Amino acid sequence: MTIITPYLPKFAELAINEHYKSTKMPAFLKAVDLNPNYTGYCQNCAGLGMIFVQFAEKGPFHEIPMTRKAITYFDGDGISGKGWYIIEKTENFTCPHCKGESRVAVEPAKLPIDGDRKYHKPQSLDRELGRLKVTA
Repeated sequence: MTIITPYLPKFAELAINEHYKSTKMPAFLKAVDLNPNYTGYCQNCAGLGMIFVQFAEKGPFHEIPMTRKAITYFDGDGISGKGWYIIEKTENFTCPHCKGESRVAVEPAKLPIDGDRKYHKPQSLDRELGRLKVTA
């Protein structure tokens, strides 16, 4: 199993920035499992054709919150605390690499090596927002 964190389209970066500015809550980029047996699939979204981002509404909580909304756990990073977060919404964005085609064969040479992608966070978000969280 190879867990990768996909690259975000610019539109997703803008949505994350706007969410943080208005709520001061983090957004979580959902990692995907890249199965090496799926040779014809996009290496950025693992053939899904889209990238998923969860926008936190409340948290962190030390105990699992009682809610009907989605929740996710984050280990903390010094900026956002360790614990459970209630998710306001989950949005999907078209994969910037395959443009949503998902099953288009992509040449691996056009992508960074796996070691560089393990916990990739777009540089623009690191500088501008510093709040993107990576969760499996």
